[in-house]
Order: sequence, then structure tokens, then C-alpha cells
Amino acid sequence: MTLNAAPQWRFSGEQGKANYERALREYPAQAIVDLAALRDNMRHLVEVCGGPGSGTAVMGVVKADAYGHGLIPSALAALAGGATWLGTAQAREALLLRKAGIG
Repeated sequence: MTLNAAPQWRFSGEQGKANYERALREYPAQAIVDLAALRDNMRHLVEVCGGPGSGTAVMGVVKADAYGHGLIPSALAALAGGATWLGTAQAREALLLRKAGIG
């Protein structure tokens, strides 16, 4: 049995840019983030780790714009679910959270 594999495209230089744009057109992807589900999942994680007041800290990681899903909304959902810490990859992201009144 032979499986059709995705084309092997290079993504560097001018040809890479053209291939990247073609890939976006031909293989569109969309992620829809349910912030209520994010909040509820965090709440469940907090419960599994001992619950609020147990002394266990749980960190919601929102680096890279929450993996492209929105830094501020994702951070607020994680905190609403009981996250005690927020993790970012860069100081700039932490400063954006501060500027939004978070932390």
C-alpha cells in the first residue's frame, strides 16, 4: 500500500517564501480556542494537583502569544481557572501582561 505524502517544500529564500504562501493557500488551518474550556481545564488541573488552598502552584504557560491563540485572553482564562503563575518565554510577553493589568 502506498500513502501519498505531503509535498516536500523548502521554506528558505524567495522560492521558500513562494512555497510557504502556496502551502497556506492549499492547506489552510484554523484553530478555534474555547476560552471557557481552557478555564475549565485549568480548574480541573488545579483540583487534580490538590485543589485551591493546598499550597500547590499551577502555572499556565502563555508563551508565543499563547501559541498564537491570544496572550491576554488565554492568560485571563488560565487565571480564572485557578492558575497561580503565568509563564512566558520572553520578558516582552511578561511586560505585555503587566501593561494589561495582569500580574
